[in-house]
Amino acid sequence: MKRGWMAVLLLVSPSLSLAGQGNKIAATVDGAPIYLREVSQELSRVVGKRKLPKQVYQRLQKEMINRLVDKRLILQYLASKRMGASKQQIDAFVERLEKQLEAKKTNLKDFLKSKKLQPSDLRMSFAWQIGWTNFLNRFLTDGNLKKYFNDHSREFDGTKIRVAHILLKAKRGDKKARIAATKKLSGLRAQIVNKAVSFAQAARAHSQSPSAVKGGDIGLIGRYKPMPNEFSQVAFALDLGEVSKPVETAFGVHLIKCLEVKKGTKTWQDSRSQLNRAINNYLYKWTANQQRPKSKIVITKSG
Repeated sequence: MKRGWMAVLLLVSPSLSLAGQGNKIAATVDGAPIYLREVSQELSRVVGKRKLPKQVYQRLQKEMINRLVDKRLILQYLASKRMGASKQQIDAFVERLEKQLEAKKTNLKDFLKSKKLQPSDLRMSFAWQIGWTNFLNRFLTDGNLKKYFNDHSREFDGTKIRVAHILLKAKRGDKKARIAATKKLSGLRAQIVNKAVSFAQAARAHSQSPSAVKGGDIGLIGRYKPMPNEFSQVAFALDLGEVSKPVETAFGVHLIKCLEVKKGTKTWQDSRSQLNRAINNYLYKWTANQQRPKSKIVITKSG
């Protein structure tokens, strides 16, 4: 690796730089704590210096806690399958860091003190870096990239789809409004599927989007823009003419209909970087979910 080992450590586990800011616990996984300082650092990476409304901040904080819980679950899964970092591998990383520190006329003890780290924090960071990288290397093969591409070609080959939608506006934190919107759209979907009313008619009568005057038609969209991911993910899974179940986004609740599919021409090689990210995300969720039923997760009041 070209980066120095200290840079690698701070890049992989930036939350460790907050280790001295108290030891309040946000959650535990089989008794092992996740500290609020870690959650705060994850939030700072996402939010930066922006000031957010309290409700939005609390929602993001919950998401960060869940993300850190998933990470601990993954480490447990890797250990149970003997795919995690070995003591010898972690020792080697620590030794290389020590050598780099010596070249800078300092030592590991002073480094840890300056960053307010415990030795266990350092080893946990390296355990994640080594274990997750090794795990990905087993699956991010050309064969798996090709297979994933073929199974999800619409998402990666440049395909565009023409869609229509019906939007009922409801703020993300307004559960009552979202439940009501979902119920209404479920009823409309039943009418559309049973041909009691056309999608375009329902959109003109009920949609709160500017596209209502066009029967909900918003034209061609790509998989990753311009619509929110929650919207596009569902839209690209639809067959031609199919109407989705209610879908929530930041704008409210939608029904989506696929009107046209314009096939793309990209190959799996053209989409290698996107495929890597997609499989990485898939494996992250899959691995955490494999371990979740076997672990005791407690979200504390502090979180």
